[in-house]
Amino acid sequence: MDTVDPVEPPLSRKRSPLGAMLYWARDLLLSVVIAIIVILFLYQPVKVEGTSMMPALDDQERIFINKFVYRSTLARFERGDMVVFWFPGDQSKSYIKRVIGTPGDIVPGG
Repeated sequence: MDTVDPVEPPLSRKRSPLGAMLYWARDLLLSVVIAIIVILFLYQPVKVEGTSMMPALDDQERIFINKFVYRSTLARFERGDMVVFWFPGDQSKSYIKRVIGTPGDIVPGG
């Protein structure tokens, strides 16, 4: 007659405080790296300053811009699209404006 060995439950391994801290630090570092990649290449939060884009965007409104579209070779801006760009005189400020003309258009009043 065969005897069956009782299956022992696996021993629960407790992590040392240092081991738990290392796992926590690893997860935090991974989260920060993912956030940096997302903000640099995909999406970025922007605060609207001013009333030039009303009624579409209100003053002090917070929006996310899609940077992937700007970097894509398929991106074509058309009349009515909103774009975000750095102010040429002060690279610390960004402007949000609506496209009113595309290459070849004549903009009246200019």
